[in-house]
This record gives sequence, structure tokens and C-alpha cells, in this order.
Amino acid sequence: MDMHAMISDLDIIGDIVAGGVGAYGGLGDVDILGAGGFDSSIEEALSGPNPNAASAAAGMAEARKIDKAAVLVRQQALRSLAYQPAGVPPTTFTAPGGPFTQQINLTVTRPFKPYELIIGSEIAPFFRVDNSTVNGRNQLATAAPVPASAFSEASLRSKFRWETVNPSSALVLTITMTDTTTTRIFTCCFQGAALMR
Repeated sequence: MDMHAMISDLDIIGDIVAGGVGAYGGLGDVDILGAGGFDSSIEEALSGPNPNAASAAAGMAEARKIDKAAVLVRQQALRSLAYQPAGVPPTTFTAPGGPFTQQINLTVTRPFKPYELIIGSEIAPFFRVDNSTVNGRNQLATAAPVPASAFSEASLRSKFRWETVNPSSALVLTITMTDTTTTRIFTCCFQGAALMR
């Protein structure tokens, strides 16, 4: 099934990337439902008001070995997802005076589930990612900073599992410029799934 599978904005069942849910492991309680690993009969069962939606969700929970309490099926016409980029405003880091650490917000107009952070290789060596929060929760595994070059398009970067960013709350990146000798402009791009209205 392609990336444009139909889903509801409140469904919490699977993963949206090719390769299925196994590629990223368990689900969070704010994940957007996705298409990976979808069976067409289950998609049909969830495609609108349907008395079998609850049993289809329970079957998916058992098959994917996830907590049944984390599966929510909204009985309405389903909407589509699209894999899209989302940018942040260019931010100037001034040298030598600073500030050398700044918070940069990713604000969205519709629910967006980031899977990749891409920082251009021409600027990545001069920055680090100190923190990345969604709804106040750090999306990095530790409190230690990560070199921005780990997110460069030239790196062997892995896909990650950020929580869903909603229009009501921004994703906040805390970025530090590590080379304080030259004024630089930081920008980056997230790629992920956006719920199409």
C-alpha cells in the first residue's frame, strides 16, 4: 500500500512508512495511524462508520502485539496522509557576541509526524542539537547533545520517532553554535507524515 492510505486523525494503530510497524517498534499514545503493513480488509473495515471497527482494531492490536488500550478507532470517513517536508525559520547565530544557543520552533498547520531531521552538511559541523521537545517531552534518548552532523543528508542517519506535532503545540529544537568565530544562519527540514484535510 502506498503512503497515501486513508486514515483518521485520531486513529492510533500503525506506522506510516514503507516497511511496516516493525521498522520502528512500539507505538506511543499520540502516534498518527499509518499505512505500513496494512491489510486491505482491515482498511475496508476502518473506512467509515462500521460496527466491526472495534473488532478490527482489537485484531490489529493482537497481531502487532501492542497494548489494546493504545488503539483508538474513530468511526468516521478516513482521511489521507502524505509524506511531506516541514521547514523551520532561518535563525541567525551572531559571533562573537552570541547568543550561541537558541530555541527554534517548528509550527504546523495540520498534524505532522516527523521521521527525519535533515540539517545541511554545509552548516552541520558548526552546530549541535541540545534538545528536541514535543509537548514538553524530550525526543532525544538522553540529555546529552547530539552533533548536528548526525542529521546531515551526508550521514548514515536513521529514521526516528518524534511524537506527533499538532497546530496547538510546536516542536522546539534547542540548537547551539559550536564554532563561535563566525556569524552563521541555521536552518533545517523535517520530513514526515502530514494529515491531509
